[in-house]
Amino acid sequence: MSVEPKRAFEDPYTIWDTVKRFHVGWKFFGLAHFSVDGKIENGKIKLEIFDILAAIISNSIVLYIVYLNYSQDLTIISTTSGVINLGSRMVLIYEIGNVFTTAVIMMLKRYDVWGIFYRCHKLDEELKTLTMFTDHKKQQKNLLIIIGLCLLLFFLMAGVTDPKRAPYLILSYMTINASMTVTLLTSAFLLYSIFIRFRLINDSIKKFFVTEEEDEPRKEKQSKVLCKIVAKLADLHDSLVDIVGSFNYCFSFTLMHVVAGMFLTDIFSIFAIYRVFVRYDYSQWEAAVIQYVWNLYFLVYGFIIVMLGSLVTRTGKYTAVMVHKAVNYIDDDDDPIIDVLKMFSQQMQHRAPVVTCGLFTFDFTLLFTIIGATATYIVILIQFDTDVSVSNKNVTSMFSNISYTTEMMEL
Repeated sequence: MSVEPKRAFEDPYTIWDTVKRFHVGWKFFGLAHFSVDGKIENGKIKLEIFDILAAIISNSIVLYIVYLNYSQDLTIISTTSGVINLGSRMVLIYEIGNVFTTAVIMMLKRYDVWGIFYRCHKLDEELKTLTMFTDHKKQQKNLLIIIGLCLLLFFLMAGVTDPKRAPYLILSYMTINASMTVTLLTSAFLLYSIFIRFRLINDSIKKFFVTEEEDEPRKEKQSKVLCKIVAKLADLHDSLVDIVGSFNYCFSFTLMHVVAGMFLTDIFSIFAIYRVFVRYDYSQWEAAVIQYVWNLYFLVYGFIIVMLGSLVTRTGKYTAVMVHKAVNYIDDDDDPIIDVLKMFSQQMQHRAPVVTCGLFTFDFTLLFTIIGATATYIVILIQFDTDVSVSNKNVTSMFSNISYTTEMMEL
């Protein structure tokens, strides 16, 4: 009697096997408050006591941080610039609120989050029937390397946190930064997984159809077989577009607020650097540099999200190009496969994958918009800061003149 060997934990066979060792971490950061009921093939999740405890602990920490930042005196982060002082408070409280909101939203949408993994798994099973495989082991290895590098970078960044700040502020910043890092990494992994599957569909079209000049002619398959293949590819492409929609539904609100937080931090950190070098306000030198370095840290993640969102859209739309190339290389104009391919093309015209939050799309257009808006608001802040400075000098001069006149009269 042969015994079926156990699957090695390091040898993943599904997308969930690739990421399940990080599941506990997701729970404590409020991104995956659920437990998988058996294998991913069952498609079921459940809410266990540990999930509830993780949600209570993580949300309690965030609420305690909110209480500290509202109850304590925030003048400890005040600087000689009232604009920077107000901006630091606003960004800090805004990002803490985003962490808590993300945990609540992910709890309510846990079935939709799980649905992304489950539907990716079902799509992988369908791709296997076309002899197209996802290398889960390679993805897991790359993910481990990326997470290791991110942890190293995060602790290096934590080392430059201002030690003079109050402990509750250090706790606030580290919690916010860790939560944002995990959220952005999770989003990046899911977008990369979607991109890989769109690329597999495009590779399938190359495999079964001629899309470019070839030296040796292929053995043509029967039209009925090719029609079934195209119909399956159309279903898989449509399923991937649905997965992109689920990703937008689950993560778009969080990513929108993360981008907004990075945008605000970018403005105030650059403005602080301006005051140091132009206004010679060296009292802000250390805080300005620390804030700007943290801002660059998250700008890297923001660029990765924008790049992956653009890749998903471009690769999904490029499938239509591959389909039309396949049509052009079919010699028989009466071949029924042409009509099937044209129907596939019409489907993609109405069902294009777009990573969006409703207000804007996550592509390179967003990156250029942020750069332009940042420059605009920095100019406004510089003008405002100059006006306030001139006004303060005038008031000081006026009081000096009054004091001088009073002394002369007394004499």
